[in-house]
Amino acid sequence: MAPGADLTELDRLQSHSPLPPVRPRRSGHVSAFFLLALAALGSAAAPAAAQPASSSGNAQAASDVDELLHQARAHASADRNRESADAFARVLERAPQRRAELLPEYADQLTYSERAAQAVPLYREALAGVPEGEPRQRLRKGLALALLWSGQHLAAREAYEDVLERSPGDRDAQRNLARALAWGGQPQAAVQRLRELLRTEADDREARLLLAQTQKDMGEADAARETLSHASLAQDEAAVRLRRELEGAQAQPASDAPAIERLVEQARDAARSDRNREAAGLFAQALARAPQRRREWLLDYAEQLTYSERARQAVPLYREALGGELGAEQRQRALRGLGLALLWSDRPSAAREAYEELLRLAPGDVDARRQLAQALSWSGRQRASAAVLEGVLRENPQDAQARAQLAQSQLWLGRPDAAARALAQPGLDSDARVLALRRDIAQAVAPRTSAETQRSTQSDDLDIDSLRLAHEVPLAQGRGAAGLRLARTEFEREDGSDAVRLTRPSAFGRWRFNDAFELNAELGVERIEPRATDGIDKWVYATWLTWWPSDLVRMDFSSSRVSFDNLRSLRLGLTAIQNGVSMDLTPDERQRYNVKIERGLYSDGNRRWTAQASGEWRWRPKPEVWLGLRHGRSEFAQRLDNGYFNPDRVRVTQGTLRVNHRFAGDGPWDLSAFLALGREQAVPDGSKPAWDASLALGRRLGPDTRLEARLQRFSSRTGTAAGVSGFERTTAGLRLEHRW
Repeated sequence: MAPGADLTELDRLQSHSPLPPVRPRRSGHVSAFFLLALAALGSAAAPAAAQPASSSGNAQAASDVDELLHQARAHASADRNRESADAFARVLERAPQRRAELLPEYADQLTYSERAAQAVPLYREALAGVPEGEPRQRLRKGLALALLWSGQHLAAREAYEDVLERSPGDRDAQRNLARALAWGGQPQAAVQRLRELLRTEADDREARLLLAQTQKDMGEADAARETLSHASLAQDEAAVRLRRELEGAQAQPASDAPAIERLVEQARDAARSDRNREAAGLFAQALARAPQRRREWLLDYAEQLTYSERARQAVPLYREALGGELGAEQRQRALRGLGLALLWSDRPSAAREAYEELLRLAPGDVDARRQLAQALSWSGRQRASAAVLEGVLRENPQDAQARAQLAQSQLWLGRPDAAARALAQPGLDSDARVLALRRDIAQAVAPRTSAETQRSTQSDDLDIDSLRLAHEVPLAQGRGAAGLRLARTEFEREDGSDAVRLTRPSAFGRWRFNDAFELNAELGVERIEPRATDGIDKWVYATWLTWWPSDLVRMDFSSSRVSFDNLRSLRLGLTAIQNGVSMDLTPDERQRYNVKIERGLYSDGNRRWTAQASGEWRWRPKPEVWLGLRHGRSEFAQRLDNGYFNPDRVRVTQGTLRVNHRFAGDGPWDLSAFLALGREQAVPDGSKPAWDASLALGRRLGPDTRLEARLQRFSSRTGTAAGVSGFERTTAGLRLEHRW
């Protein structure tokens, strides 16, 4: 076997930022639906009430909080949802002990004030502390709606399926599940579900209208007309508008200018009321009836497509508009719209180019600078994003949006200390995004404890059982960290004929010098105890210096001394010093490449050179799927028989598939999977298939606790007429981590 690489559990390649947040869907606000269940939720989840304060100051503070809470609920009753959400944020800031009680109401108001993406983690937090029952079901519905309105259609579908599993007759959930399917690119499934609903609820006008709209969007005009012919829709205003859309150019000649102008005015009225899907349909009808005015309305149509979850369809329309003659103001509008559509279509690198062109025309456009920074951040260019935002803040230090974006970029850059400084500006306590970021920063710098156990079985009849414990504390607001680890590994023959125990206590640390340099190091002593033989003590270490010359390039310079993972090498007390250099190149969010070279100096006098090159290309964003190719080769100076894998040379070429997915948007469950398939060419062992597969399933048990189960199997084992050759290993493990 090759030397083990499990000396350190520090993750060397943590250079890839998390997926950017999904943008909120523009929509009109809806009345609050929690009602009296909120009181039940508060009494069930909130901590015991504190005793009345003895001082007049505390009493006044409590009175102020009650007055602010009254204002928040009054705003909610009047559908002033943004004001209500801001007031709830201030209440929670001043009375954190009431967080469990008030969190659902706060999340509701964020959802209804076009900040549904910010509401999603709050609903999940509230769900974590509520037992099964009606309040929990209402929270599930709130989460599902926030996911739907924030454009997380797959997660919304899963959330509504969860709601319907417990309340199969909930018609509102059934309709919204159909919306999630239709808006998420599964219109046929949406049609099927709506038809099933209408078989039992024939007079459900909302479901029938949604069915007709979906059929129309699919190009099935005749089916949509038949759906709209139901008696329940005879006088329905929305049905009348939809029938007019279906009539299109056949209803009146294109020369009927007054009728077309009325159509355009209806479209603009719908746009002003955030009925963006309806507005887009009306603009499409106007364009069909008066194609000679296409250039006049093209940008209006593209904007409404963007805001109605169809940004990809809007992109070619913006490009068409930009290809013609436009005045300076209209050209800026088109570039601004194109950048937003590209950004919302998960193409931030292309959006960056649009915003850069816009800023060449209008260098003082602050909103465009913030959007450029967002595009840079979502494409992984955190330092470039921070530079743009710092320029904005130099001109206006009170720009809360730019300050929150800067903190997010610095957090994704691995600088929670800098992110905390960015949010230290006074006057940000009522901003919901700032409050969420502060919680993320606090979690990033919290001390953490982990316990891990795993078991491996091998084709050479060796079983390996290991247990690892670790505790880490932050330094300087997360700029560094230090901690201790204890690892114990048992190697034993399947028949019990031989065994070795390895115990390794170690200390480790990390320090981020600046945005460009970080040092990681670990030092430990291994106690190797072979059965019936005296123990052996070995110093082991691992260290690497990471250098980011730019946002696109990462270099790692590493050195380590490790023991091996087989009985013979352990009994001999063999170790290997491994010195290496690795380079990661990430041109944009859709591709990444790696090259690494390593030199191994074995204590038995052997030497090994290893080189590997790999590339991965993102196939789809959600779930995140990467396809790749990798090629590696190793050569040894000598062929010895000291237990480790030691051919003259070996070549491995494999195709790879990597999947990362978090269920229900930001839900508690996450999954990662990896598969590599190819061939191994070893001299003198010959050519054989080689594959490696792993699966990890994680679950958040609370805001600060995560459990992960994983399974991995590697095989190059082949049966031939001459016998069986190659090697197999299967590993299963559990890991529990808690942040304090």
